[in-house]
Amino acid sequence: MTLGGAYRHGGDLLAVEYLDRVVSNGIDAAELTAAGDVSPDLFEYPGRLMPNPVFVSAADAVRLARQLQDIHDLLISLPERRFAGNRAEFGRVLGLSEFQDAIVERATGKPPLLARADLYRTDTGFTLLELNTGSSLGGFQCAEINRAMVCHPILADFVQEKRLSWADTAERLIGTALALHAERIGPAATVALVDWPDTFAFHQPRIEVMARLCRRSGVEAFTCHLGELTGGTGGLSYRGRDIDVVFRFFLLEYVDSAAGVELLQPLLRAAESGAVTLLSPPDADMYGYKAGLALLSEMVHTADLDSRERESVTALVPWTRMLNATIEDPSGEPVDAARFAIARQSELILKPVSLHGGSGIVAGWTVEAEEWRRCVEHALDGPYILQQRVRPAPDLALVKETIGGMYCNWGVFLTPTATGEAEYSGCFLRASPDPDVDVISYDTGALLGACMTGP
Repeated sequence: MTLGGAYRHGGDLLAVEYLDRVVSNGIDAAELTAAGDVSPDLFEYPGRLMPNPVFVSAADAVRLARQLQDIHDLLISLPERRFAGNRAEFGRVLGLSEFQDAIVERATGKPPLLARADLYRTDTGFTLLELNTGSSLGGFQCAEINRAMVCHPILADFVQEKRLSWADTAERLIGTALALHAERIGPAATVALVDWPDTFAFHQPRIEVMARLCRRSGVEAFTCHLGELTGGTGGLSYRGRDIDVVFRFFLLEYVDSAAGVELLQPLLRAAESGAVTLLSPPDADMYGYKAGLALLSEMVHTADLDSRERESVTALVPWTRMLNATIEDPSGEPVDAARFAIARQSELILKPVSLHGGSGIVAGWTVEAEEWRRCVEHALDGPYILQQRVRPAPDLALVKETIGGMYCNWGVFLTPTATGEAEYSGCFLRASPDPDVDVISYDTGALLGACMTGP
């Protein structure tokens, strides 16, 4: 097979060679995904696995982690840089409620570097759609997809021959929690994976997967919800079991009432007293709200960034603005936001600041003009952003037993090394055959894929 004209990245060369072997040996997709379809750790994904991995070079992974750390650190610094240290004012820009503000104001210190970046790979490199921060990150099972895929001998041989590897994302996440606890208190004996009471029944099977992965690594872990925790002078417990580390799976956005604030108090008091380690504090979530990227996009044209920061923002962040009555267009000129959005409909996407999983997103190129106008006018001066459309380049894939293309959302995890530097910690890959799809996510029908790193 000859794809010289289509070569864009080092990973493509590996994909060409691997897919050539698959096709020439007459191996069908069902064979390649069979182990994943029956894996208990991938119980959510039967029939939803992409039959081949995508590949990224080690150099690209290292460079991407460095740039994403710059973005993460900039987001964490926004209250100081843009709001004179006033996190409440920053919270108003994000659309936080008074109840969420009450939780944020309790937080002290810098949250740990823990994130999943959602990116498209384009013809010129990676582009960042959003950076999800905190510990409640979906897709932590991605290493299990890789393990299931290498059960097939053709990929197992290819991995060994090409010296491919992948990060164990779940192990890195729990390792971050244990390292924080050891630094503050000492060795941890018990980890509680904690969700919100209203969502626990739905999320528990998925969180149980993380508990199994923890136990596989030799860490005692169990799942529960916040209402089952008991606080006291000795710290925090669950049904008589003392807890060392709380791995938070619930979101800041769930705190929407005075009762929710009260529900959090035993956990917050235990964390503040040093009795338990909380991964991660609820305020970490707000740095992943999409308004942060809008503020960074604005700062590119100011003296607020140094040369390295400007380089990382320019490389990764597409034009993004809060949907106020007047905004700056890509050239830096102030314009009427509604008129601008209506005139550029096919090149813009409208996103709520805080929702996740594709909720509330309207892509201009997928709706009629009148609907787009209504959506823009409804969102004006609300907690919404406008973002430039990003067009993903296809990644090579097995499609109907031949070599074709899939359009991928790369969910790249970041965790800190012992020195605090960001480390590429795996990728939760979601893929669609549609180049014009509005959101590539599991909830919109995407396939899930393995991602492997070359030497």
